[in-house]
Amino acid sequence: MNIDPCSDFYQYACGNWIKKAIIPEDLTEFGILDVKSYRYKEQLRTIFEGSYQDLLSSTLSPSSFQVDSQENRNIDKMNYKLIKNYYSSCVDVDTYGEEGIPFFLKDLARLQRELEYQKEWKDSFSISTNIFNLISYPHPTTDGLVIDIGGLFSLEIFSDNKDSTKKSLILTPPKAFTETGNIPLKEFEYQNLIDLTSSVLGLQNHTERDRRRLRLMEDNGIKTFTSERIYNAVDSAITLQTKLFKITDSISDYGHYSYSLSTAERLYPFIDWTSILEHYIPNAKDTLDISIQIYNIEYFNELGYYATIDDPSRPIHMDAIAKYLTVYKIITEAPNLDSELRQLMPDSPFQTRASLCVEKVLDRFGLAAGRFYAMIASNGESDKINLDTIAKNIKSALIKRIRNATWLDNVTKESAIKKLVMMQTSTGYSTFAPDESSPHDIHRYMQGLKTDFGTFYENDKAVNQWIMRIYWNTLNRALSPTEWVGVTSPQVVNAFNLLSKNSIFVSAAFAQKPNYDKDYPDYLNYAGIGQTLGHEYSHGFDDVGSQYDEYGAERDWWSNATKVKYAEKANCFVKQYSHVSVTDKHGKNYFIDGTQTLGESIADHEGLAAAYDAFLTLKDSGKGYNPVLPGLHHFSSDALFFINAARSFCSKSSVDAEKNSIYDEHAPDSIRVNILFRNNADFSKVFKCPIGSKMNPHKAKCRIW
Repeated sequence: MNIDPCSDFYQYACGNWIKKAIIPEDLTEFGILDVKSYRYKEQLRTIFEGSYQDLLSSTLSPSSFQVDSQENRNIDKMNYKLIKNYYSSCVDVDTYGEEGIPFFLKDLARLQRELEYQKEWKDSFSISTNIFNLISYPHPTTDGLVIDIGGLFSLEIFSDNKDSTKKSLILTPPKAFTETGNIPLKEFEYQNLIDLTSSVLGLQNHTERDRRRLRLMEDNGIKTFTSERIYNAVDSAITLQTKLFKITDSISDYGHYSYSLSTAERLYPFIDWTSILEHYIPNAKDTLDISIQIYNIEYFNELGYYATIDDPSRPIHMDAIAKYLTVYKIITEAPNLDSELRQLMPDSPFQTRASLCVEKVLDRFGLAAGRFYAMIASNGESDKINLDTIAKNIKSALIKRIRNATWLDNVTKESAIKKLVMMQTSTGYSTFAPDESSPHDIHRYMQGLKTDFGTFYENDKAVNQWIMRIYWNTLNRALSPTEWVGVTSPQVVNAFNLLSKNSIFVSAAFAQKPNYDKDYPDYLNYAGIGQTLGHEYSHGFDDVGSQYDEYGAERDWWSNATKVKYAEKANCFVKQYSHVSVTDKHGKNYFIDGTQTLGESIADHEGLAAAYDAFLTLKDSGKGYNPVLPGLHHFSSDALFFINAARSFCSKSSVDAEKNSIYDEHAPDSIRVNILFRNNADFSKVFKCPIGSKMNPHKAKCRIW
């Protein structure tokens, strides 16, 4: 290494990796941890394109995953087959997709009948249970479920802000509006929208496919659309979505209001709350006292108003909503049908059908599929014991740092320590509700699910209903802080702090090389997975996490004096990062927003410090494992700790991607690493960086504890 570590530690640790790295065609940046993301997707593809026997042969710890008896293997194979059926029907959609069209048309006919009934017999539009089932598209996310309700709004099942042991119902405008800042229908080529709608509802009968479709439409009582009517329906859908988007875009108050079920039904009668709850939740009467949180109240006030209007001259009215739901269902379901429809969808030219289906398996079967990933990627119980030991040591080091913080008063200090002591740690895979090590528990988790319908459309529909049943049922029971449902899955390369549960989660996919290996020396494991654990624990005390108490409830537990001192320490990071910029290809500088990156900056700095303290304590105890690796004899174990810690951030990006990264909550990796290590006095000591060097400047080093 020819670069001076005291001048640019990022280049010192990552320079060779960056030279050799190749950014994939479908990306503008690529990091050392992204390699694991590619790897786990390929591993999942191999699992479900192979056989159950192949899976068993690759299992690292049969006893940990309870497949050392024939009875358990039989149960496990049944679970495996449910996911494999789904994956196979997804991959083979070009072969079997057209067979799903009759079932899609039956559902479309049901939707049209429901909408026509409302138009004829009701004074306003409302989403009944029948309509809800036909236009709901669930998407599991961190800490909950987002259900896209026909592109009109999103219904979320997330942690309750007031009681972190429970889930609550949350109503928001469509996620596509708030996440992308775009009008989704305008991402399509206009003619493609026309062609998509025409391919399903049009009069044309040029091909045998058309003739079969027309016969099916007649059998199901679906009226064909003339060309004029198709253009009218598409134009109406675009107009309505544009109007809804503008309502969202024009509202400045994104606060939320909490209502009882009876109040929500009175204020927003366009949703039949009671019947939907009774459909999805056993003993729904026990949940009638649940609260419903409404975000962006003005949006729903206007949507509720327009649902009562039966005036075609208005941009939004009952008939326009009906047309919108019809067009939205067609464009949402098209990828699940035949290739003719799918070719009209905007798609990534780099994504194969197999990779798309792997992502669908991940999205739909997170924990169930995660068991099979963990079987081939994790050493099971032995890895859990190792990771839990590292986590315990990191937590002890962080507690010591808090205890030694002289600026904290005793009451606040004890509250901070209590929060950290109570912070739960869950590593590798779920062992509770469901226990992913148990074939029987996964079988119970998947109870009632069928995926042998023969078409991907039917299988996907069945899986969607199963997902919603799982999440709806979280509404009427207390949730464990270490419960993985609605949090993450073993195969997701992720680690995070769930503030509402005061818990951290580290997936099996994250606990892989180069972050962790059971045979690694301590200086590599503590710099890799140890630094990550310290980072996640420290998020509990960053600018946002510090507002949550030991139970995961939003509560101010800081004394007034310590709040002032905390703000001063946090401001040190804000100033430090805000003085750094990236340069675009035209030589223009773009400065980091230190306030935006504050949470990650605090977690980075305190996490690294705690990991190093824990490593030193273990090494000094004489119980550590720190052999000299071949070719690295000229480095001390301390130096190798810091080098590996920096290598976690190695990445390569285009100039545009680096410029855009200033809008992220993480600083660009080169800046992130160099400021992180400049602030660490132990780093300067190990590498003997003179005071005044770039990596050990005269300026005070920022820290919280």
